[in-house]
Amino acid sequence: MPLIAGIDIGNATTEVALASDYPQARAFVASGIVATTGMKGTRDNIAGTLAALEQALAKTPWSMSDVSRIYLNEAAPVIGDVAMETITETIITESTMIGHNPQTPGGVGVGVGTTIALGRLATLPAAQYAEGWIVLIDDAVDFLDAVWWLNEALDRGINVVAAILKKDDGVLVNNRLRKTLPVVDEVTLLEQVPEGVMAAVEVAAPGQVVRILSNPYGIATFFGLSPEETQAIVPIARALIGNRSAVVLKTPQGDVQSRVIPAGNLYISGEKRRGEADVAEGAEAIMQAMSACAPVRDIRGEPGTHAGGMLERVRKVMASLTGHEMSAIYIQDLLAVDTFIPRKVQGGMAGECAMENAVGMAAMVKADRLQMQVIARELSARLQTEVVVGGVEANMAIAGALTTPGCAAPLAILDLGAGSTDAAIVNAEGQITAVHLAGAGNMVSLLIKTELGLEDLSLAEAIKKYPLAKVESLFSIRHENGAVEFFREALSPAVFAKVVYIKEGELVPIDNASPLEKFVSCAGRRKRKCLSPTACARCARSHPAVPFAISPLWCWWAAHRWTLRSRSLSRKPCRTMAWSPGRAIFGEQKGRAMRSPPGCYWPVRRIKRALAPASLFNVLFQDADNEPDFYLNRAVRGRVSWHRIAHFLRRGLRRCAAGRRGQLWSVGDQYYLGPWRRHGHLPDGRCLRRAPKSGGDHCPVAVRLF
Repeated sequence: MPLIAGIDIGNATTEVALASDYPQARAFVASGIVATTGMKGTRDNIAGTLAALEQALAKTPWSMSDVSRIYLNEAAPVIGDVAMETITETIITESTMIGHNPQTPGGVGVGVGTTIALGRLATLPAAQYAEGWIVLIDDAVDFLDAVWWLNEALDRGINVVAAILKKDDGVLVNNRLRKTLPVVDEVTLLEQVPEGVMAAVEVAAPGQVVRILSNPYGIATFFGLSPEETQAIVPIARALIGNRSAVVLKTPQGDVQSRVIPAGNLYISGEKRRGEADVAEGAEAIMQAMSACAPVRDIRGEPGTHAGGMLERVRKVMASLTGHEMSAIYIQDLLAVDTFIPRKVQGGMAGECAMENAVGMAAMVKADRLQMQVIARELSARLQTEVVVGGVEANMAIAGALTTPGCAAPLAILDLGAGSTDAAIVNAEGQITAVHLAGAGNMVSLLIKTELGLEDLSLAEAIKKYPLAKVESLFSIRHENGAVEFFREALSPAVFAKVVYIKEGELVPIDNASPLEKFVSCAGRRKRKCLSPTACARCARSHPAVPFAISPLWCWWAAHRWTLRSRSLSRKPCRTMAWSPGRAIFGEQKGRAMRSPPGCYWPVRRIKRALAPASLFNVLFQDADNEPDFYLNRAVRGRVSWHRIAHFLRRGLRRCAAGRRGQLWSVGDQYYLGPWRRHGHLPDGRCLRRAPKSGGDHCPVAVRLF
C-alpha cells in the first residue's frame, strides 16, 4: 500500500506521521519520534529523519519502498544562549570576605574577634586571654589535634569565639569541643587570610541563613564603621544573602566592588525603522526596542561585547552548517529574559559565588528554503522517493487541529515547541495568518540550568518536564504541591532526604543541595517569564485584532496585563481599547488593562469613559468583515432597559472612539454605534435612522462600530 510521510523537524525532536495514500480513504497509519540530529534546518537533520521514518515503519507491515511521498516542514533554526557572562560582577581585592556556603559548617552563632593561627595560642600572653580570638586551622593539622589545642586553650581561659578550617572537618571539630563555636570549613585559600585583623564569623542553624553579616548595618556595628564605610560594604552583605555561614574580615586595603560589565548594544533593523537597545538595561528594554522596530529584518550586536559575541556565534554556526557567508545570515527574531547566574567572586578565598544579573536570549535565524531544498534533494536521492518542502509549521498545526472533534474555524493555535513559538489564526473563510518566532522550551531549560547552577542541560529539562518531590523518609515522599505519598516497601537509600523528579513512576535523585521549593519556584517562574508573555505577544503579532478570539481568561492568567491597540476602535492612534472578559470594558488613553470586579471598574491613569459596566457586555469579537462588535450579555437582555444600554453606549463613545458625541443608529434589526450627526449613511449607501430610546423588543444582540 502506498504511504505518505509527513516529517516535522524541530529543534529538539523529529516527528514522522504515516498515512495511507488513497485520496478517497486517507487514514493515519503510524508515527515515530526521535531526537533531532544536528542543528535544525541543516543537512545533519537527514540522519534523524531516516531514523524517525524507520521507527514509524517498524510499527507497520510495510517498508521504506512503500513510501511514495515525503513532506518536510520549513525548518527555521532557533539558537538559545546566555548573552553575556554577567551584567553585574562582584570583585574582592585583598582578603575581605569569605562568603562561601559549605554543606556542613559546624556549630551555630556569631563570633567577633582577631584572627590567630592555631600554633600561636600556646604563646599568647595572659593579658590578651579575654580578647576575642578566631582561630585559623590549616590542612596540615589533623582534626583531633585541632580539637585538643582548642579545648586546651578554652581550659586556660582564652576567649576563643570561632574557628576557620581549610579541610572539611567543621562538624567533627565542633562535636568534640567543650563549648559550641561557629566553625566555617572548606576555606581553600586559608593561607591568604591575614593574622591579627578583626573578623566576624556567623553560622546559622540548619535550615536557616545568616542574618547579621548579610546586613550592612550588622557588619558596621561589629567593626565600628562610618556611614561612608557602611555604604562601601553593601556589596559584601548582598553577596552573603542566603548563605548558612559567612566570614567578614576588616583589612586596611580590603575592598569589595560591584561593577557593571559593558554587555553591549543590540542594533535592530526593521522594515520601517531602526533601533538599538543596551543589554545592560535588561530584557524589558530589549523587547521594547524589538516591538518598536517590528517587523524585524536583522539583529546585530556591538563588536567586542558579550551580546555581539553571542549573535556572531549564531551567525558563524549557521554559516558553517549552511555553507553561506556570515553576512548572508539574518536573525529575524529574538527573545530576551532577565535571569540570575551564580558566578565565582573574583578575589574570593573559598570559591565564593554571587548571584549576578544576566540576560538570556534566544535568537532565530531566518528560514532558508534553499537549504531545505538541499535536504529534500539529498533525502530523495537516498530513498528514491519524492520529497517536497511543505508549508509553515503553524499552518500545519491549524490543519491538524481542525481534525479534532468539536473544533471549527475561526480557531487560534499556539504551538509552544522546544525552540520557537508558533501562533496561527484561521477565520471562517479559511484565511490563515501565522507567525514563527523565537523562544520556547529550550529557553526555559537554559534559564533553569543557569539559575540553579546545574552542569547538565538534560537535568534542567527533566526538572522542567517532570513533577518534583522530596523524599522525607524511606516510606514517604512529599510532592511539590504538598501532597504526601506513602509506600509499602522501603525506598532506595540513594534517594533518601533528596529532591527527586518522578519519571514514569521512578524516583530519580537530583544531585543539588537546593531545597524543593527553590526548584519549583525556579521552574515555574521561568515558564511564566518565557512562555506566558511570549504566547500572548505572538497572538497579537499574528493578528493585531484577534485577541478577542483567543481564550481571554487564559491570556489574563498568562500575561497578567493585556493592552489591546485597535485602530478600528479609535480615530486617534494613541487611544487604547483595554478590556477584561466578563468585566468592565474601558476606553482609555495611554493606560493599561487591569482586573476589575463585576459591576465596577478600577481607575487606570487617565480613563476617559467606561463604555459600560460588566453586566452589559461580556465579550468582544472580530467577525468575518473585520468589524468589531459588542455582544450583549444574554443574561441581561430583557431585564435591563434599552434606554440604559443606549445611554452607556453613547456615553462611552463620545470621547473614546467616535468623537465628541456618540449616537446609536439602526437599519432594520442591525444596530450601529457611530458619531453623532443629523443623517447617517453606511459605506454601502444604506441610510441610518436613530435607534429608539426604549423598548425591550428592540434590544439588539450586537452593536457594530463604524
